[in-house]
Amino acid sequence: MLGKTHIAAGVTAALLLLHPTTVLGIGAAVAGGALGGAVCDIDCKGTKRSRDAIKGGVIAAVCIAVVIAVDLYLGNGLINAIRNTVGTQLLCGCIGFIACCFWGALSPHRTFTHSAVGLFLMSLCVWLVCRPLGVAVFAGMISHILLDLLNRRRIALLYPLRKPAFCLRLCDSDGVVNRVLAWGFTAVSVILLLYFGSKVLTGR
Repeated sequence: MLGKTHIAAGVTAALLLLHPTTVLGIGAAVAGGALGGAVCDIDCKGTKRSRDAIKGGVIAAVCIAVVIAVDLYLGNGLINAIRNTVGTQLLCGCIGFIACCFWGALSPHRTFTHSAVGLFLMSLCVWLVCRPLGVAVFAGMISHILLDLLNRRRIALLYPLRKPAFCLRLCDSDGVVNRVLAWGFTAVSVILLLYFGSKVLTGR
């Protein structure tokens, strides 16, 4: 699937997993889900998929920037949670995540960033920085991997082992199914945002 689909699916998965009850929780779900949905395709190189992955990364970055701006405006929440994290833990998480992204970018497509090892390490690194974000990134990456399993290109889920590799060969990554899923997950994520947002505002 393409970047926009993965981001929408990641946000949907994170909202469903976290069931946020605060502005912080909603922000973490949106930012982390978008990041997790997009970061798996950091291993795309020199193709339309690569450009799409970059666009996805930009969208994820915008989502994160909006969440940070809202958090700063409200004066509490995500930024304070990060500031209150132990210094060494924060540093290890940031360095680890950057290292994972670097390794992913150097790896063949659908290997490290689409594997159980990549899922665990990248989610853990973000979790060390901010726990709600880590859970949301985990949800976003899981949704990405599950969607890519529908395609015709195999995924090395057990990386660093290249075999066995898995796929269901049910659809193309950029066809009608991708467009339907993109619109579907976008609609569901908007509905969930309205639902959780209304619960936060009304205090229910």
